[in-house]
Amino acid sequence: MDPAHAQNTGYARSKYVAEHITRNAMRNARAPAHVLRIGQLVGDTVVGEWNATEGVPMMIQTAVTLGALPMLDESTAQLPLLSSWPEVAESGKPSDPAPSSDVVYHVLNPQRFHWTRDMLISLAKAGLEFESLPTDRWMERLRSSDRDPVKNPPIKLLGWFESKYGHGKSAAQSGGLVYQTGDTRNKSKTLRNVPDVTDVGFVQLMLGRLRKHWGQH
Repeated sequence: MDPAHAQNTGYARSKYVAEHITRNAMRNARAPAHVLRIGQLVGDTVVGEWNATEGVPMMIQTAVTLGALPMLDESTAQLPLLSSWPEVAESGKPSDPAPSSDVVYHVLNPQRFHWTRDMLISLAKAGLEFESLPTDRWMERLRSSDRDPVKNPPIKLLGWFESKYGHGKSAAQSGGLVYQTGDTRNKSKTLRNVPDVTDVGFVQLMLGRLRKHWGQH
């Protein structure tokens, strides 16, 4: 309920406002609605397609443009593209009571993984060549890299990377929240059986699609 729990950006605050509009409709008009908080999505489980312009794929691309990836000290709950949110949204029956306006469903991977200890290792095993750098050194290399976004697409997100990791910052140090997924898993068989995002075969699948977006083969 505290707006301070939303990041201080228009993108995050607009989601906060939308949740409260939905909550008020549920409370005051008994509207049949759910609030689903969908977290970071990675490639789908069939072909590995992932939006190459998002922050994490852009970060992974710096393995090519900078020859390095950051050793982030953070855990994440990234989720492969699945069918879990339709399961949650369609779980009610006409005879069911209206959902509680205080319940939100976190559509996140119940199994968290560590970026450096898990994902960097899997990326390397999947064939991506890069140097692992402390985050501040990676940021220095990004700042001094080519400013041409055609040659160096990740430079377009320099401001975003600065806000998260610049000048000694890190997501882990800023105290991220850990979201409960119990209610969501109860309604979603798919979410109860999420594949391992750091599985080398799955990472190879995602990298294959990303390389096509990067113009590599």
